[in-house]
Amino acid sequence: MKLNHTWKLSIILAATGLVISYLRQRKQIKDGSKSKLDQKELEKSILIGATIGGLTGLLSDHLSESDLGDMDHNEVCAYLQNLKVENPFEEDDALLKEKAEDIKTLLFQEFNDKLEFSPADHGSHLHDTALQGISDRDILMCFKHESSPDLLAPVEWVEEFLNEVLADDDSLNKIRRQKHSIGLIFNINGQERNIDVVVSRRTRNKQKKEYNIYRRPINWGEKESRVKFNPSIQADLGIYSSQKAQAIYYLKYLAKSQGLPLKSSYIKELCKKAIDETAPKIPKRLDKLILHVMAYTRDNLPYLRIKSSDNTNNILSDSLSNYQKEQTIKKLEKWILQIEKQPAYFTKLFPNINDFN
Repeated sequence: MKLNHTWKLSIILAATGLVISYLRQRKQIKDGSKSKLDQKELEKSILIGATIGGLTGLLSDHLSESDLGDMDHNEVCAYLQNLKVENPFEEDDALLKEKAEDIKTLLFQEFNDKLEFSPADHGSHLHDTALQGISDRDILMCFKHESSPDLLAPVEWVEEFLNEVLADDDSLNKIRRQKHSIGLIFNINGQERNIDVVVSRRTRNKQKKEYNIYRRPINWGEKESRVKFNPSIQADLGIYSSQKAQAIYYLKYLAKSQGLPLKSSYIKELCKKAIDETAPKIPKRLDKLILHVMAYTRDNLPYLRIKSSDNTNNILSDSLSNYQKEQTIKKLEKWILQIEKQPAYFTKLFPNINDFN
């Protein structure tokens, strides 16, 4: 959980008050003016420190918000659009993309006869919802059902091959076994960036175009299992696809900048649901579209049962605890009220990506 400025100051000054009171009393005990530590005095020091910290934080937040200035809706929309257009990590992203393309070529050359189709981009880059300098690149490999005896075999083949062909790549930090993929961790200009290779195998029924992914047991007591998915369904945002892609990008941006406990896969399905259920009354203006999805999330988060679009057994909303839902709703309510009073508050919620990456 991300603590706001007020809480941080309260905790820091409460701890400072406790330490000062403790050291002062220890000195008094040492010179004989006090026989033992006074518990009530310690508690009083904590309370005073926390109160001063809280009031200082609230004042600081108020002054910070009053410094935002005035912006009309056109200026706000231009600011938000510019966040997506400008990319301070353009060089890093280009290098990561180049590596991903090279790896796709190598994988195709090695496993072509065993694959349903060439290794392909997967995830956020398909819909232009990737966050600059942050989002991983995903490579999807779909093996034929008859190509291997089980689900684990293709994963081991690919992992062994990548260890071999990338052995001399100085930018590769490590190859990591992950729950649903093989993680390639690179050092790109001093930043850790990931390429995830998702290995799957087609089910017996070729007409369904469904695939199984091997789920590796990570935690103690877990057993190996499989996850069924359909890449064609996952890649399809449905009607109003451009509005959905915009909503997904900016809600991911908000979650990252403000520390919301929402995973990318959850955000994708949430935004699709928000727009599908409120269509055709979908705001055209960008700032209103973002507010629309924020308000839908605030109003429906406790009751939403978000499933993966291609696997109804995969309940994405189960990843959120009731406490996380409550805290997210409180934050969204506060932010929506602030934006309605002062549109420039968008700039506080959506800072430049350099400020939180």
